[in-house]
Amino acid sequence: MKTLKIAGTVILSVLLFFSLNILAAGITVERTILNAGFVNSAVQRADLPGILEQVFNEQTADGISSGITDALVSVAASRQTDIKVSAESALNSVYDYIRSKTSQINLAEVLRSSLLADEFLHAFIEELDLVEILRENFELEIGEKVPAQLKNYTAHTLAVEKALQDNELLLKGQLKDAAGNVADYLVGDTGLVQTELNISAVVDSIGEYLKEEFTESPPEYLSDVDEQLVVTEFNRLFNELRGNLAENILIDEELLGSDFKLQFDQVVEDGEAGLSQVREFATGFRKSFIISIAAVLVCTLLILLLHRSGRRSMLNFGIVFVMCAIVVLPAAIAGRGMIPEQVLTSSQAPAAIENWILGITRAVFMPAIITGIVYMVIGMAAFGAYIFLHRQEQY
Repeated sequence: MKTLKIAGTVILSVLLFFSLNILAAGITVERTILNAGFVNSAVQRADLPGILEQVFNEQTADGISSGITDALVSVAASRQTDIKVSAESALNSVYDYIRSKTSQINLAEVLRSSLLADEFLHAFIEELDLVEILRENFELEIGEKVPAQLKNYTAHTLAVEKALQDNELLLKGQLKDAAGNVADYLVGDTGLVQTELNISAVVDSIGEYLKEEFTESPPEYLSDVDEQLVVTEFNRLFNELRGNLAENILIDEELLGSDFKLQFDQVVEDGEAGLSQVREFATGFRKSFIISIAAVLVCTLLILLLHRSGRRSMLNFGIVFVMCAIVVLPAAIAGRGMIPEQVLTSSQAPAAIENWILGITRAVFMPAIITGIVYMVIGMAAFGAYIFLHRQEQY
């Protein structure tokens, strides 16, 4: 009978030991990876403008002009708090789905109501340097379609740049009106309503600046005529140019690119598929987590029933909890020091991202460290209780 008792105690102690270690790992995952609050706190600590600036500086942004990347960095700097609040709302929706608080998720709608909200699109447009972005295209088109008599003036004048500067606010206002429509089209709320960006005011301004240059320094064949005839000739030439220029830029699928929405839809589809897999993992993890808690409680209760002695039970618990602390605490401390460095060594991320990732990966191990400390405290308290009860029995 005594042998069976000893064997039962050993088996239960081993089971309790493994259950406590599994519980420590579960607590770590529950408090970090599967915790929206932890992820949101990591986002709050991120230096968004610094990260974006280094990403754009150190990696080539194919097909993206510097005017667009500069605008993104400026918006990240000026609206960083609002962006993080919006990101927190999006993350909460994602985690509600992951933790089965909601039955499904529409990632496109989550993005539209957060990072693709009109306020951020408008802020981005406000920061755009439209002069830099549009000038080259305007100059190329005018250079191709301008009458020969005006070619020297369009090639050497700042008319296009000045005209864009004069009308930049007007163009931005039209882009803001179109931005919501494009975003709704992306997320599938509507078909793309064709929107026209009216550039007639820009063309008018270009005409005014060219006219000033033309009348001040007319071509040689007009050198002996009066100013009114020079103006008449300019108007004829510019009207010819204007007839060859489009006065509206149509914002449609062709302008955005045939694969623009397809790529967005693919990203959303891949994201939702990934979240579905994470949801399955989270569901299985929670079941395992609950089982580990139940196993700890059952093993604890059986050990108490088996010993039928508070003193022996405390000694048993003290040994198990201290052994768990000896395993969990050094492992967590070592992981906190080694794993982040190994992750960053194999990556080529910009310094701002590396520092951010370093902080996150180190923070992941803090619940395990705290759990190890708690185990040690419980173990030492159990040893203390054992000594106290042992002395009471002696006296």
